[in-house]
Amino acid sequence: MKPENRIDLQNLLVLKSKLVIDNIHNDFSTYVKNMIQYIFFTKTGDTSEYEYTLLTQSTRSVLQILQAWDEMERLNTNFIDRFKHTFYTTLKKKLEPYTLIELPQREKFLNLLSVYILKETISRDNHLKLTPSFAKEDDNITMLYLNMMANHLLKPQDYLSYFIKVGYVLEQYSNVVVASGKNEILNFIDHIGLDNHTSAVEISKKLLTTFKIDSNTHNTKPIFFGNLSISKNNLKSIKNKNNLSLLMSRVYNLNGNYYNILSIFNLIGLLADISNHEDIENILKLNNVIRDFRLYDNSTTSSKSNEEQEVDDDENVSFNISEELSNSLIAWAKTSKDIKQTLSMADLAKIWIRFVTNINEIENRSNNRIKNYSVILDLYWAAFLNALYIWCEDKKGTTGIDFKNPSESSNFFYEKLKKDERYEEQSGLFVLKESEKENGYTLFDYLYACPIFNLTAKYFENLSNITSKINFGLLSKEQQIEAIKNIQNWKTKAEGTIITDLSKQYKNIVKRNMSALILEINPKSPKKATSIEDNKVIDS
Repeated sequence: MKPENRIDLQNLLVLKSKLVIDNIHNDFSTYVKNMIQYIFFTKTGDTSEYEYTLLTQSTRSVLQILQAWDEMERLNTNFIDRFKHTFYTTLKKKLEPYTLIELPQREKFLNLLSVYILKETISRDNHLKLTPSFAKEDDNITMLYLNMMANHLLKPQDYLSYFIKVGYVLEQYSNVVVASGKNEILNFIDHIGLDNHTSAVEISKKLLTTFKIDSNTHNTKPIFFGNLSISKNNLKSIKNKNNLSLLMSRVYNLNGNYYNILSIFNLIGLLADISNHEDIENILKLNNVIRDFRLYDNSTTSSKSNEEQEVDDDENVSFNISEELSNSLIAWAKTSKDIKQTLSMADLAKIWIRFVTNINEIENRSNNRIKNYSVILDLYWAAFLNALYIWCEDKKGTTGIDFKNPSESSNFFYEKLKKDERYEEQSGLFVLKESEKENGYTLFDYLYACPIFNLTAKYFENLSNITSKINFGLLSKEQQIEAIKNIQNWKTKAEGTIITDLSKQYKNIVKRNMSALILEINPKSPKKATSIEDNKVIDS
């Protein structure tokens, strides 16, 4: 028609409040909201972006989707196919290059999704939630389809894998790009095996090789983004190395030198693998050994120096997971099927973003630099549990949630559980009441019940004796006092013994200054004679 004779028809988004559906008690607007909540795992007040994207399409396309839903009323392969065919041109263009136009196998989905996120340069803070909030309509239709896929394919026991295969991968690739100043996406994907059916724990260990690790990192800044570099001497000082394989892997370069790394993500990766596989015992056996992984970019490691370590494995050293812990993990992992709360891609992204923010906060706090490895690990775990707790409770509609993060003490998080009526204290720990397990068992409830959490000292002996090597004289007075108080039974120890203990962890301990400080905080401190001269500096 001539332009002056044309009219603009109103779309269903504008008309939704005026429409009524025959033989259904709900009006059209309520019907669409309920459908969106069911398909996309959204809360009542979070449907607007999905409504806008869907109802602004052509009326013909919207009716295709509504008719499919009316026939099936559940998210199954047939409904997803109907959606795909309705928007086939868009989805083929956007997803066929990533093998995501058809429903993939469940165990491959997160790997494929991660490759899509990397290659489409989706950032953590802007669009990782995969909600239809993009500027381009094609992108928003794609988000609806990917969310349908995820919600249909993934089971709650797959959620832990998301944090490694999507969250950790994206985070570390972003760091690689910043460090190198160039896009190395194909090499990165190939190096960590993301385009294969690679397990979560193996991806987490390969991602460790993409950090810039050198003698400076290893000795002066050994704590970096959820990871702890541990020297050869410190490793030798650990008498019982059982269970370290849960955390530890080695990064080595072409010269044959290597670094031992303890990583919270290695543990999360292993927990993810045993949570969504039947052969739990075999997975634990495969992870009984410390594995070596080649550095992603060998040029980022300095040439051989005294700080680097030559491989000299002692076949008599056991890093095995203890039988007690292994049995406990097997029993725990089998309860992953009890998780009842479903989470969307947006929910998982919110958990990951809060966890990342909290990790960075922990490592930027100067008071944490003097803490031992056991305390730092507790802080990392508390940060992860805290992020899970906040968003799992928010998903349930819980009000009055404390959204603050633990930054210097893990107890900050555990205090929250004291106020939660679903938990009760047993032997100093807060445990979910039996009566609550049938009432919306969440991913947090499941992970908090893991036997490793709250039992760091039991399963990782002697990590409390290891800290970063830093200059004691550069610490504030408050930090120096805290360092003294971290020594076990410090009040009953003589000055010389305290100084000797501190010298194992810090540089430049001056006895003259230490004597006054010890006397100030403990006037009853023993004055046992020591051979250390008053002005002598102990440089470890």
